[in-house]
Amino acid sequence: MFSDRNLDIQLGKKIKSARKISRYSQKKLADCIGVAFQTIQKYENGVMRVSAGRLVAIADALKIPIAFFFEGITSQRNYIDGNSNVVILSNETEAKANCINSILKMSEDDAMPLSLILDKYVKSTNQTTE
Repeated sequence: MFSDRNLDIQLGKKIKSARKISRYSQKKLADCIGVAFQTIQKYENGVMRVSAGRLVAIADALKIPIAFFFEGITSQRNYIDGNSNVVILSNETEAKANCINSILKMSEDDAMPLSLILDKYVKSTNQTTE
């Protein structure tokens, strides 16, 4: 069952993933958006709600699109995107999360260029859905 608390937790996980992908510490992100690092911890753990304005500031600081935070959030709700399209968010992003986690676990010596990894991922995803 969907709850606001569940959404806070899922959004917090997305913030943490984006921060790690961007190789920012909690302190660095906090400094960029003008809060204490403890506030970032609370956001990431779903303990404290993130306002829309603060989420935009986080996205700007990490140089990622705001849509990243809502991609794959599980819900029974529909959302309207910037193009006035109804977007039904589903639980289909487990593979994306696994891909991101795999990238984070790679050492710099073993890592392929990110574009090759993403190309490989897109091809494997398309093969499983066909």
